[in-house]
Amino acid sequence: KTPEAVEQKMQWLTSIDKATGNFVATSKTVYNALKTPTIAGYTPDQNSVAKAEVQTTTNPDDMKDTAVTVTYTADNQTADVKYVDDDNGGKEVDGTTAQLSGKTDTTADWKATVPDGYELSEGQAKSGTVTFTNDTPDVTIHLSHVIEHGTATTKRTITYVGAGTKTPEAVEQKMQWLTSIDKATGNFVATSQTDHGAVETPNVAGYTPDQSSVTKVGIQTVTDPAAVTDTKVTVIYTADPVTYGTATATRTIHYVYAGGKKASDDVTQTVTYKTTSDTITGETVYTPQGGFDAVTSPKLTGYIADKLTVDQVALPATTEAPTNAEDVTVTYTANQQTAEIIFVVQGQGIYDVVTVDGASGSLIPESSYQATLSALIANGYQVVSNDAQGARFDYDGAVTQRLEIVLTKSNGGGTNPGGDTNPGGGTNPGGGTNPGGGTNPGGGT
Repeated sequence: KTPEAVEQKMQWLTSIDKATGNFVATSKTVYNALKTPTIAGYTPDQNSVAKAEVQTTTNPDDMKDTAVTVTYTADNQTADVKYVDDDNGGKEVDGTTAQLSGKTDTTADWKATVPDGYELSEGQAKSGTVTFTNDTPDVTIHLSHVIEHGTATTKRTITYVGAGTKTPEAVEQKMQWLTSIDKATGNFVATSQTDHGAVETPNVAGYTPDQSSVTKVGIQTVTDPAAVTDTKVTVIYTADPVTYGTATATRTIHYVYAGGKKASDDVTQTVTYKTTSDTITGETVYTPQGGFDAVTSPKLTGYIADKLTVDQVALPATTEAPTNAEDVTVTYTANQQTAEIIFVVQGQGIYDVVTVDGASGSLIPESSYQATLSALIANGYQVVSNDAQGARFDYDGAVTQRLEIVLTKSNGGGTNPGGDTNPGGGTNPGGGTNPGGGTNPGGGT
């Protein structure tokens, strides 16, 4: 890309006094000013070569040829590596963008790092090479969701109560399901492959059932995993004559953080009992119209519950008055997060990576990386920027948090960045002969 050399000529009129030897020369033409050609991605050390005006000289040496050199330097270039979700309209996947850097007309290799729950889309390369230009295009990596397929079987049990020795046997029905879980979003879908047919309630002389049949449950599709569960139906027979009534019992679920602070609103469940009282003996039978359903604990970003689901509790018919169930407490504790403190030396790249763990939302301890930072400073490095100072662990357990500490050093031509041994304790911070790949950090000889 370097332009061809430009040659300019200057004509002179000369005179020599043969008696005195005096010499006089006057230029007839000038060297016109020349604008330095523009090369995309390169910067010249001078934008133009100045004009040389008409001149007169008495020194023959002033008429010698001259040369001017314009030096071009390759510009710094960058390119982003972006990951897009083909199953979400090509939307960029949060927290995945990386950056490549280099000089104009140099290259950089990239390798796809696939986030959890995703896979490379069909036809998407795993790696590649970027050539830096004045307008280097971004690298776009296409991802698709990983879908996990499975099966499940649930049952519906119809129980008959209240008719003493005449009470019919229970009826059990099964339902088959096909399930799928989107590992990228956590979305769940289940579709039943069979149904629960309607069941007519058997006739028992002297007793009246509370329902003449148990209704059909047809083919269905659900998005809540809790919906794919066993169910129970109770058909109650009551002797004639009796009196009827109702009673209730409750179960309260509390959600708290470790230490006792409220994390989410309480959930109170109520079960209604139908009562049948024998007017002759005075005995009352309390028959629940269900039980305490399973409750999925709320998801709180950065925290995990000690009970992901509060279990379902079935309640039997009884002759004792129902009482409230014991309260249930779900306790949330902060997730452990991982952060990488990345030391970057300007012009050289990554010097070291320090990994530190801690609770979501807590301060990242300076002690975790201070030894490395102090060693670099002691060896003449200066801090340009420090993302880790005062930073806190984030709440995203799916992606490693990355924070950069950028440093620079004015001299770049020694054997290694440390001077003699370097702060890292090895030959140099890069782990090889030096970060630049040559005899010194600059990458030259």
